[in-house]
Amino acid sequence: MPIHAHTTASGLIVLAEPMAGAASAAVSLRVPAGEVHQPEDRQGVAPLMGEFLCRGAGGLDARAHAEALDRLGVRRGCGSSSRDFELDAVMLGVNLDEALAPLLDTVTAPHLDDAQFGPCRDLQTQSLDALEDEPQERAMIELSARHLPAPLDRHPEGTRAGLAALTAADARAFWAAHAGPAGSVLAVAGAVDPEAFFAAAERLTAGWSAASAPAGYEVGPTPVPAQHHVQDPSEQVHIALRWDAVPANHPDAVLQKAAVAVLSGGMSGRLFTEVREKRGLCYSVYAGYGGHADRGGVYAYAGTTAPRAQETLDVLVHELRRLHAEPVGGDEFRRAMVGMKSRLVMSGESTSARASSLSFDVAVHGRPRTLAERVEEVAAVTPGRLRDFLDANAPGPEAMTIVTLGPRALDAPGEPAPAGVAAAAAPA
Repeated sequence: MPIHAHTTASGLIVLAEPMAGAASAAVSLRVPAGEVHQPEDRQGVAPLMGEFLCRGAGGLDARAHAEALDRLGVRRGCGSSSRDFELDAVMLGVNLDEALAPLLDTVTAPHLDDAQFGPCRDLQTQSLDALEDEPQERAMIELSARHLPAPLDRHPEGTRAGLAALTAADARAFWAAHAGPAGSVLAVAGAVDPEAFFAAAERLTAGWSAASAPAGYEVGPTPVPAQHHVQDPSEQVHIALRWDAVPANHPDAVLQKAAVAVLSGGMSGRLFTEVREKRGLCYSVYAGYGGHADRGGVYAYAGTTAPRAQETLDVLVHELRRLHAEPVGGDEFRRAMVGMKSRLVMSGESTSARASSLSFDVAVHGRPRTLAERVEEVAAVTPGRLRDFLDANAPGPEAMTIVTLGPRALDAPGEPAPAGVAAAAAPA
Protein backbone atom coordinates (compact mmCIF):
# COMPACT_ATOMS: atom_id res chain seq x y z
CA MET A 1 0.00 0.00 0.00
CA PRO A 2 1.21 3.57 -0.60
CA ILE A 3 2.97 5.72 1.97
CA HIS A 4 1.12 8.95 2.74
CA ALA A 5 3.08 12.06 3.74
CA HIS A 6 2.23 15.38 5.37
CA THR A 7 4.24 18.27 6.82
CA THR A 8 2.66 20.16 9.71
CA ALA A 9 2.62 23.93 9.94
CA SER A 10 5.41 23.66 12.51
CA GLY A 11 7.64 21.66 10.14
CA LEU A 12 7.14 18.13 11.50
CA ILE A 13 7.26 15.46 8.78
CA VAL A 14 4.42 12.97 9.30
CA LEU A 15 4.17 9.63 7.47
CA ALA A 16 1.44 6.98 7.45
CA GLU A 17 1.54 3.54 5.86
CA PRO A 18 -1.69 1.55 6.13
CA MET A 19 -1.05 -2.22 6.15
CA ALA A 20 -3.83 -4.48 4.91
CA GLY A 21 -4.97 -6.96 7.54
CA ALA A 22 -3.00 -5.37 10.39
CA ALA A 23 -4.80 -5.07 13.73
CA SER A 24 -1.99 -3.12 15.39
CA ALA A 25 -0.60 0.34 14.79
CA ALA A 26 3.01 1.27 15.52
CA VAL A 27 4.39 4.76 15.97
CA SER A 28 7.96 6.04 15.64
CA LEU A 29 8.90 9.62 16.54
CA ARG A 30 12.52 10.40 15.67
CA VAL A 31 14.03 13.70 16.85
CA PRO A 32 17.56 15.09 16.29
CA ALA A 33 18.67 14.76 19.91
CA GLY A 34 21.24 11.97 19.76
CA GLU A 35 24.57 11.53 21.49
CA VAL A 36 26.54 13.63 18.99
CA HIS A 37 24.60 16.69 20.19
CA GLN A 38 25.56 16.35 23.86
CA PRO A 39 27.85 19.00 25.38
CA GLU A 40 31.35 17.56 25.66
CA ASP A 41 31.29 17.79 29.47
CA ARG A 42 27.74 16.45 29.86
CA GLN A 43 27.99 13.12 28.03
CA GLY A 44 25.19 10.89 29.25
CA VAL A 45 22.37 13.41 28.97
CA ALA A 46 20.98 11.89 25.73
CA PRO A 47 20.61 8.31 27.04
CA LEU A 48 19.38 9.64 30.39
CA MET A 49 16.46 11.30 28.61
CA GLY A 50 15.10 7.83 27.86
CA GLU A 51 14.17 7.58 31.54
CA PHE A 52 13.63 11.26 32.39
CA LEU A 53 11.00 11.75 29.67
CA CYS A 54 8.89 8.96 31.16
CA ARG A 55 8.51 10.70 34.52
CA GLY A 56 5.36 12.65 33.75
CA ALA A 57 4.12 14.59 30.73
CA GLY A 58 1.29 16.88 29.68
CA GLY A 59 -1.19 17.22 32.54
CA LEU A 60 -0.28 13.86 34.09
CA ASP A 61 2.30 12.91 36.71
CA ALA A 62 4.57 9.92 36.17
CA ARG A 63 2.14 7.29 37.49
CA ALA A 64 -0.96 8.74 35.84
CA HIS A 65 0.86 9.08 32.51
CA ALA A 66 2.05 5.48 32.64
CA GLU A 67 -1.42 4.25 33.62
CA ALA A 68 -3.05 6.20 30.78
CA LEU A 69 -0.88 4.37 28.24
CA ASP A 70 -1.03 1.00 30.01
CA ARG A 71 -4.84 1.18 30.08
CA LEU A 72 -4.77 1.35 26.29
CA GLY A 73 -2.29 -1.53 25.99
CA VAL A 74 0.48 0.67 24.59
CA ARG A 75 3.89 -1.01 24.57
CA ARG A 76 6.49 1.72 24.29
CA GLY A 77 10.11 2.60 24.75
CA CYS A 78 12.48 5.39 23.97
CA GLY A 79 16.22 5.92 23.82
CA SER A 80 19.08 7.63 22.09
CA SER A 81 21.34 6.56 19.27
CA SER A 82 24.39 8.31 17.93
CA ARG A 83 22.45 10.90 15.90
CA ASP A 84 18.81 10.65 16.98
CA PHE A 85 16.43 10.01 19.83
CA GLU A 86 13.50 7.70 19.07
CA LEU A 87 10.19 7.13 20.82
CA ASP A 88 8.49 3.97 19.58
CA ALA A 89 5.18 2.41 20.53
CA VAL A 90 2.76 -0.27 19.32
CA MET A 91 -0.90 -0.75 20.24
CA LEU A 92 -4.18 -1.99 18.84
CA GLY A 93 -5.17 0.19 15.94
CA VAL A 94 -8.54 0.98 17.52
CA ASN A 95 -6.69 2.68 20.41
CA LEU A 96 -4.40 4.84 18.28
CA ASP A 97 -6.53 7.99 18.38
CA GLU A 98 -6.86 7.96 22.16
CA ALA A 99 -3.25 6.95 22.82
CA LEU A 100 -1.63 9.52 20.53
CA ALA A 101 -1.99 12.52 22.86
CA PRO A 102 -0.31 11.05 25.97
CA LEU A 103 2.23 9.31 23.77
CA LEU A 104 3.35 12.48 21.97
CA ASP A 105 3.30 14.42 25.26
CA THR A 106 6.26 12.23 26.30
CA VAL A 107 8.43 14.11 23.80
CA THR A 108 6.58 17.38 23.25
CA ALA A 109 5.52 18.24 26.83
CA PRO A 110 7.61 16.30 29.36
CA HIS A 111 7.66 17.58 32.95
CA LEU A 112 11.40 17.01 33.57
CA ASP A 113 10.97 17.85 37.26
CA ASP A 114 13.94 18.33 39.59
CA ALA A 115 12.53 15.71 41.99
CA GLN A 116 12.62 13.02 39.30
CA PHE A 117 16.09 13.78 38.02
CA GLY A 118 18.18 12.15 40.78
CA PRO A 119 16.70 8.65 40.36
CA CYS A 120 17.05 8.94 36.57
CA ARG A 121 20.72 9.85 36.84
CA ASP A 122 21.29 6.98 39.30
CA LEU A 123 19.70 4.52 36.86
CA GLN A 124 21.81 5.82 33.98
CA THR A 125 24.96 5.48 36.07
CA GLN A 126 23.97 1.91 36.89
CA SER A 127 23.54 1.20 33.17
CA LEU A 128 27.06 2.44 32.58
CA ASP A 129 28.45 0.39 35.48
CA ALA A 130 26.58 -2.74 34.34
CA LEU A 131 28.73 -2.88 31.20
CA GLU A 132 31.55 -4.25 33.35
CA ASP A 133 29.60 -7.53 33.23
CA GLU A 134 29.11 -7.35 29.43
CA PRO A 135 32.56 -7.85 27.86
CA GLN A 136 31.21 -8.40 24.33
CA GLU A 137 29.38 -5.08 24.41
CA ARG A 138 32.43 -3.37 25.91
CA ALA A 139 34.56 -4.66 23.05
CA MET A 140 32.14 -3.30 20.45
CA ILE A 141 31.91 0.07 22.20
CA GLU A 142 35.71 0.25 22.35
CA LEU A 143 35.82 -0.57 18.65
CA SER A 144 33.59 2.40 17.82
CA ALA A 145 35.64 4.66 20.08
CA ARG A 146 38.88 3.61 18.35
CA HIS A 147 37.58 3.70 14.78
CA LEU A 148 35.16 6.62 14.50
CA PRO A 149 35.92 10.35 14.66
CA ALA A 150 34.52 12.56 17.41
CA PRO A 151 31.69 13.00 18.26
CA LEU A 152 30.56 9.74 16.60
CA ASP A 153 32.94 7.88 18.91
CA ARG A 154 31.01 8.72 22.07
CA HIS A 155 30.03 6.09 24.60
CA PRO A 156 26.33 5.21 24.23
CA GLU A 157 25.81 5.27 28.01
CA GLY A 158 27.78 8.47 28.66
CA THR A 159 30.76 9.00 30.94
CA ARG A 160 30.99 8.95 34.72
CA ALA A 161 32.31 12.51 34.77
CA GLY A 162 29.56 13.72 32.46
CA LEU A 163 26.81 12.07 34.50
CA ALA A 164 28.26 13.32 37.77
CA ALA A 165 28.27 16.90 36.48
CA LEU A 166 24.81 16.68 34.93
CA THR A 167 21.88 18.58 36.49
CA ALA A 168 18.16 18.66 35.82
CA ALA A 169 18.60 22.13 34.33
CA ASP A 170 21.23 20.72 31.91
CA ALA A 171 18.81 18.00 30.82
CA ARG A 172 15.98 20.49 30.27
CA ALA A 173 18.27 22.78 28.29
CA PHE A 174 19.48 19.90 26.10
CA TRP A 175 15.93 18.80 25.32
CA ALA A 176 14.68 22.33 24.68
CA ALA A 177 17.55 22.98 22.28
CA HIS A 178 17.32 19.82 20.20
CA ALA A 179 13.82 18.33 20.46
CA GLY A 180 11.47 20.24 18.17
CA PRO A 181 9.35 19.62 15.08
CA ALA A 182 11.94 20.86 12.59
CA GLY A 183 14.19 17.94 11.69
CA SER A 184 11.88 15.42 13.37
CA VAL A 185 9.82 12.64 11.78
CA LEU A 186 6.62 11.05 13.06
CA ALA A 187 5.67 7.78 11.35
CA VAL A 188 2.85 5.29 11.82
CA ALA A 189 2.30 1.91 10.18
CA GLY A 190 -0.50 -0.63 10.41
CA ALA A 191 -4.19 -0.05 11.13
CA VAL A 192 -4.34 3.68 10.51
CA ASP A 193 -6.46 6.23 8.68
CA PRO A 194 -3.80 8.58 7.22
CA GLU A 195 -5.97 11.70 7.02
CA ALA A 196 -7.25 11.31 10.58
CA PHE A 197 -3.70 10.71 11.80
CA PHE A 198 -2.40 13.81 10.01
CA ALA A 199 -5.15 15.94 11.51
CA ALA A 200 -4.38 14.63 15.01
CA ALA A 201 -0.64 15.18 14.58
CA GLU A 202 -1.25 18.73 13.37
CA ARG A 203 -3.43 19.48 16.40
CA LEU A 204 -1.31 17.76 19.05
CA THR A 205 2.03 19.26 17.96
CA ALA A 206 0.79 22.78 17.20
CA GLY A 207 2.47 24.28 20.27
CA TRP A 208 5.68 22.22 20.06
CA SER A 209 8.89 24.07 19.30
CA ALA A 210 12.60 23.97 20.01
CA ALA A 211 14.73 26.77 21.38
CA SER A 212 16.74 26.88 18.15
CA ALA A 213 16.86 25.44 14.65
CA PRO A 214 18.23 21.87 14.33
CA ALA A 215 21.98 22.03 14.92
CA GLY A 216 24.61 20.13 13.02
CA TYR A 217 27.78 18.82 14.56
CA GLU A 218 31.43 19.12 13.65
CA VAL A 219 33.21 15.86 12.90
CA GLY A 220 36.82 15.58 14.04
CA PRO A 221 39.72 13.87 12.30
CA THR A 222 39.33 10.17 11.53
CA PRO A 223 41.57 7.94 13.67
CA VAL A 224 44.22 5.87 11.92
CA PRO A 225 43.08 2.21 11.96
CA ALA A 226 45.25 0.11 14.25
CA GLN A 227 45.14 -2.89 16.58
CA HIS A 228 44.30 -2.24 20.24
CA HIS A 229 44.01 -4.38 23.35
CA VAL A 230 41.87 -3.96 26.47
CA GLN A 231 43.18 -5.90 29.44
CA ASP A 232 40.55 -8.06 31.13
CA PRO A 233 41.11 -10.89 33.65
CA SER A 234 38.55 -13.21 32.00
CA GLU A 235 39.70 -16.35 30.18
CA GLN A 236 37.38 -15.38 27.36
CA VAL A 237 38.69 -13.23 24.53
CA HIS A 238 36.46 -10.90 22.55
CA ILE A 239 37.65 -9.87 19.09
CA ALA A 240 36.05 -6.98 17.22
CA LEU A 241 36.98 -5.53 13.83
CA ARG A 242 35.69 -2.69 11.71
CA TRP A 243 36.49 -0.93 8.46
CA ASP A 244 34.81 1.85 6.50
CA ALA A 245 32.23 1.10 3.80
CA VAL A 246 29.81 3.03 1.61
CA PRO A 247 27.15 5.13 3.39
CA ALA A 248 23.63 3.77 3.76
CA ASN A 249 22.25 6.10 1.08
CA HIS A 250 24.84 5.05 -1.52
CA PRO A 251 23.52 2.99 -4.47
CA ASP A 252 26.07 0.28 -3.62
CA ALA A 253 24.94 -0.11 0.00
CA VAL A 254 22.76 -3.06 -1.00
CA LEU A 255 25.84 -4.74 -2.51
CA GLN A 256 27.74 -4.26 0.74
CA LYS A 257 24.85 -5.83 2.62
CA ALA A 258 24.85 -8.74 0.15
CA ALA A 259 28.57 -9.28 0.77
CA VAL A 260 27.94 -9.35 4.52
CA ALA A 261 25.10 -11.83 3.97
CA VAL A 262 27.59 -14.19 2.27
CA LEU A 263 29.81 -13.89 5.34
CA SER A 264 27.18 -14.01 8.02
CA GLY A 265 23.74 -14.78 6.58
CA GLY A 266 23.12 -17.79 8.79
CA MET A 267 24.64 -21.16 9.70
CA SER A 268 25.75 -21.64 6.09
CA GLY A 269 27.59 -18.30 6.03
CA ARG A 270 31.35 -18.38 5.57
CA LEU A 271 32.20 -17.18 9.07
CA PHE A 272 30.04 -19.77 10.84
CA THR A 273 31.27 -22.52 8.52
CA GLU A 274 34.99 -21.74 8.52
CA VAL A 275 35.57 -20.28 11.99
CA ARG A 276 33.08 -22.19 14.11
CA GLU A 277 31.93 -25.36 12.34
CA LYS A 278 35.14 -26.60 10.67
CA ARG A 279 37.63 -25.47 13.29
CA GLY A 280 35.57 -25.16 16.49
CA LEU A 281 37.41 -21.97 17.38
CA CYS A 282 34.68 -19.86 18.93
CA TYR A 283 31.22 -19.92 20.46
CA SER A 284 30.03 -16.82 18.58
CA VAL A 285 31.03 -15.21 15.29
CA TYR A 286 29.21 -12.79 13.03
CA ALA A 287 29.57 -9.78 10.75
CA GLY A 288 27.27 -6.88 10.01
CA TYR A 289 26.87 -3.59 8.19
CA GLY A 290 25.82 -0.30 9.76
CA GLY A 291 25.43 3.03 8.07
CA HIS A 292 23.86 6.45 7.97
CA ALA A 293 23.71 9.27 5.43
CA ASP A 294 27.32 10.34 5.91
CA ARG A 295 29.20 7.06 6.43
CA GLY A 296 29.00 3.30 6.65
CA GLY A 297 31.03 0.47 8.10
CA VAL A 298 31.41 -3.30 8.21
CA TYR A 299 32.09 -4.89 11.57
CA ALA A 300 32.84 -8.41 12.73
CA TYR A 301 32.96 -10.12 16.11
CA ALA A 302 34.21 -13.42 17.51
CA GLY A 303 34.10 -14.66 21.08
CA THR A 304 36.54 -17.41 22.03
CA THR A 305 38.91 -18.67 24.71
CA ALA A 306 42.45 -17.45 25.33
CA PRO A 307 44.27 -20.51 23.86
CA ARG A 308 42.29 -20.23 20.61
CA ALA A 309 42.21 -16.45 20.33
CA GLN A 310 45.15 -15.93 17.96
CA GLU A 311 43.97 -18.58 15.52
CA THR A 312 40.45 -17.17 15.70
CA LEU A 313 41.73 -13.71 14.76
CA ASP A 314 43.85 -15.14 11.95
CA VAL A 315 40.97 -17.14 10.44
CA LEU A 316 38.46 -14.33 10.90
CA VAL A 317 40.59 -11.79 9.03
CA HIS A 318 41.50 -14.39 6.40
CA GLU A 319 37.81 -15.00 5.66
CA LEU A 320 37.09 -11.28 5.46
CA ARG A 321 39.84 -10.88 2.86
CA ARG A 322 38.95 -14.11 1.03
CA LEU A 323 35.51 -12.70 0.30
CA HIS A 324 37.17 -10.09 -1.93
CA ALA A 325 39.78 -12.46 -3.37
CA GLU A 326 37.67 -15.46 -4.43
CA PRO A 327 34.41 -15.57 -6.40
CA VAL A 328 31.17 -16.02 -4.51
CA GLY A 329 29.77 -19.40 -5.58
CA GLY A 330 26.35 -19.77 -7.14
CA ASP A 331 24.83 -21.69 -4.24
CA GLU A 332 26.12 -19.37 -1.55
CA PHE A 333 25.05 -16.33 -3.58
CA ARG A 334 21.53 -17.71 -3.88
CA ARG A 335 21.40 -18.59 -0.17
CA ALA A 336 22.57 -15.10 0.79
CA MET A 337 20.03 -13.36 -1.44
CA VAL A 338 17.14 -15.56 -0.31
CA GLY A 339 18.11 -14.80 3.28
CA MET A 340 18.20 -11.06 2.62
CA LYS A 341 14.79 -11.10 0.94
CA SER A 342 13.28 -13.29 3.65
CA ARG A 343 14.47 -11.05 6.48
CA LEU A 344 13.26 -7.97 4.62
CA VAL A 345 9.80 -9.36 3.89
CA MET A 346 9.34 -10.77 7.40
CA SER A 347 10.34 -7.47 9.01
CA GLY A 348 7.93 -5.75 6.63
CA GLU A 349 5.08 -7.69 8.20
CA SER A 350 5.85 -6.08 11.57
CA THR A 351 4.13 -2.73 12.11
CA SER A 352 6.87 -1.71 14.57
CA ALA A 353 9.64 -2.47 12.09
CA ARG A 354 7.87 -0.58 9.31
CA ALA A 355 7.23 2.53 11.42
CA SER A 356 10.85 2.68 12.55
CA SER A 357 12.07 2.04 9.00
CA LEU A 358 9.95 4.91 7.66
CA SER A 359 11.38 7.46 10.09
CA PHE A 360 14.92 6.15 9.60
CA ASP A 361 14.61 6.32 5.81
CA VAL A 362 13.75 10.01 5.98
CA ALA A 363 16.82 10.66 8.15
CA VAL A 364 19.11 8.72 5.80
CA HIS A 365 17.56 8.93 2.33
CA GLY A 366 15.52 12.09 2.69
CA ARG A 367 12.31 10.18 1.86
CA PRO A 368 10.44 7.04 2.94
CA ARG A 369 10.87 3.86 0.90
CA THR A 370 8.18 1.26 0.36
CA LEU A 371 8.81 -2.38 1.19
CA ALA A 372 8.35 -3.22 -2.50
CA GLU A 373 11.08 -0.75 -3.46
CA ARG A 374 13.50 -2.31 -0.99
CA VAL A 375 12.69 -5.84 -2.19
CA GLU A 376 13.27 -4.77 -5.80
CA GLU A 377 16.63 -3.30 -4.79
CA VAL A 378 17.71 -6.66 -3.38
CA ALA A 379 16.34 -8.55 -6.39
CA ALA A 380 18.50 -6.40 -8.70
CA VAL A 381 21.73 -7.71 -7.12
CA THR A 382 23.48 -10.12 -9.50
CA PRO A 383 26.65 -12.19 -9.07
CA GLY A 384 28.40 -9.90 -11.55
CA ARG A 385 27.45 -6.70 -9.72
CA LEU A 386 28.56 -8.20 -6.42
CA ARG A 387 31.86 -9.36 -7.92
CA ASP A 388 32.58 -5.91 -9.36
CA PHE A 389 31.78 -4.30 -6.03
CA LEU A 390 34.02 -6.66 -4.07
CA ASP A 391 36.88 -6.16 -6.53
CA ALA A 392 36.65 -2.39 -6.13
CA ASN A 393 36.23 -2.31 -2.35
CA ALA A 394 38.67 -4.80 -0.84
CA PRO A 395 39.85 -3.61 2.60
CA GLY A 396 43.61 -3.68 2.99
CA PRO A 397 45.31 -4.59 6.29
CA GLU A 398 45.80 -0.91 7.01
CA ALA A 399 42.03 -0.22 6.78
CA MET A 400 40.92 -2.42 9.69
CA THR A 401 40.62 -1.34 13.28
CA ILE A 402 40.98 -4.37 15.56
CA VAL A 403 40.10 -4.48 19.25
CA THR A 404 40.73 -7.46 21.51
CA LEU A 405 39.51 -7.72 25.09
CA GLY A 406 41.00 -10.47 27.23
CA PRO A 407 43.92 -11.56 29.41
CA ARG A 408 46.67 -10.74 26.89
CA ALA A 409 47.23 -8.93 23.63
CA LEU A 410 47.29 -10.82 20.34
CA ASP A 411 49.72 -10.58 17.47
CA ALA A 412 48.71 -8.95 14.21
CA PRO A 413 46.61 -11.37 12.16
CA GLY A 414 48.61 -13.79 10.04
CA GLU A 415 47.91 -16.56 7.55
CA PRO A 416 46.08 -19.41 9.35
CA ALA A 417 46.87 -23.07 9.06
CA PRO A 418 44.47 -25.05 6.85
CA ALA A 419 41.34 -26.40 8.55
CA GLY A 420 42.14 -29.67 10.32
CA VAL A 421 45.79 -28.73 10.96
CA ALA A 422 46.44 -27.79 14.58
CA ALA A 423 47.83 -24.31 15.16
CA ALA A 424 50.55 -23.60 17.70
CA ALA A 425 49.11 -23.17 21.19
CA ALA A 426 49.19 -19.75 22.79
CA PRO A 427 51.57 -19.33 25.74
CA ALA A 428 50.05 -19.80 29.16
